[in-house]
Amino acid sequence: MSFEEVREATPCWLPIPATFSANSWQTCLANVKTLVLRALDDKTIGAILRAREGIAVGFVDGDLDLVWQR
Repeated sequence: MSFEEVREATPCWLPIPATFSANSWQTCLANVKTLVLRALDDKTIGAILRAREGIAVGFVDGDLDLVWQR
């Protein structure tokens, strides 16, 4: 599935502590995806997130992983 990025977070990057990522970009990405999925389950935050067309996570100049799509 392909999609076009139409909006990005401001700022467009978020520093993540090495302890959260276990010094592995794969672990970091998986942990962030888990946080987004948990946020989608939250009554208030989830409603805000689900108001968008979709949510993807990734790294600067890297591929995006689609986490949720309407």
